[in-house]
Amino acid sequence: MKTVCRYIISTLLTTLFTLVASATLYAQEDTTMVAQDDTTQVAQEVKVDKGWNAMNYSLQKRYKPQDEVFEVKKFTDHTFISLTGSGFGLIGNENISRASGVNFNVGVGKWFDKSNALRIELGGSRYFRRRLPNPGWVMELAALHQFNLSSYLKGYREGRFIEISTVEGISGVAAKRDSTWGFGAGVHLGLNFTFRLSERFDFFVEPIFSFYTAGIDPVVKEDWHKYDLSYRYTMGVKYNFFEAPKVKIHWLEKEVDGYMFYGGGVQSQNSDLVWKEVGLFNSVGPHAFIGVGSWVKDFFGVRGSLFYGNHIWTTYEGFGDMKAHYMGGRLEVSIEPFYWVHRRPIAQRRFTCGINIGPEIGFMNRIDVENNYSTMYIGATASIQPNVKITKDVGFFMEPRFSLIPYAVVESSTGGVKIRNMYFDGIFNINMGFTYSL
Repeated sequence: MKTVCRYIISTLLTTLFTLVASATLYAQEDTTMVAQDDTTQVAQEVKVDKGWNAMNYSLQKRYKPQDEVFEVKKFTDHTFISLTGSGFGLIGNENISRASGVNFNVGVGKWFDKSNALRIELGGSRYFRRRLPNPGWVMELAALHQFNLSSYLKGYREGRFIEISTVEGISGVAAKRDSTWGFGAGVHLGLNFTFRLSERFDFFVEPIFSFYTAGIDPVVKEDWHKYDLSYRYTMGVKYNFFEAPKVKIHWLEKEVDGYMFYGGGVQSQNSDLVWKEVGLFNSVGPHAFIGVGSWVKDFFGVRGSLFYGNHIWTTYEGFGDMKAHYMGGRLEVSIEPFYWVHRRPIAQRRFTCGINIGPEIGFMNRIDVENNYSTMYIGATASIQPNVKITKDVGFFMEPRFSLIPYAVVESSTGGVKIRNMYFDGIFNINMGFTYSL
């Protein structure tokens, strides 16, 4: 027992001595020499207050993975061209109503180093102010800078599947409504999420917030703010130029998990007319679709489809039921959240549950007693598709889906003045179908 006690006491004394010695050595790191006489100098432990050191709070000392080589053999290396489509909106205020529309751009850009790129884009927008019958048109030339956050934080990787960049820039605009022209400028700030689909092609999503001078809508005179706030939600594709297609896209080394799918079900509309006047079950009509897709990662995919559906949107006594018809195409991205549960390749799973979201571009024809209303539209759609494989290559799925479809109708107000009113159709459908591995 005495031996154990002596061992514990000896250990405690040794530890205490080590701590005291370490503290003394640390304190001696910041010392100054104090002269005692003309021939002798004695080091005294005088603590020097160095103040606040920003380096202790910066990222300069962080660990960063080693960059891959950023090769530039000729000017066209790391150059790209892009094509984008956007939903476009102007935020209203107490003096002017909001506006919504669409925007299309073509652009060219170049990565000058591992983190910085410059894009030049030329495009146009068409939008409607709420309650104003005529559209506004905008031509825009923009210069945008991208800073690659993924390369800055995680190292440069040419074959990285997803990269996130900031987007900031300026633009000049020429706008026209009726016979009135206006000119202005814009400042833009946003984020870019790029998904590398192949050695040459990228798919990207880019939400942007913008500040425009009032020249973007030349007929608006009463707004004392003299500016417009705008938003844009963009989807696009890029084609990349390289000296040679030697980019290593690691996920492309495996076989592409492509598939074809088709299905059908019933469709109706979320509106007071359907719920109160027609009845939900009386309103339903058919919905059918066919498409192709690919799981480019075990948790991420892209897919496109064509669809048609109709339903009864209202009914009149003496005239009967009135139908609304919708047809068009959908381009969606798919997220498979169950990948993070078991982390198995998509081809080895019997069950998947894709969450799909993207734009819906289509044609709507609404039948009414006096007038049939027809228009093109760009909306948004989302669905959930639980899928169970019944053989190695065949899967069975169910798919509830919701689509939000904007459109505008020119109507006569009190006094016969024509005004444009904005509406949204909330279309939902429930489907069943099959997938076939390609």
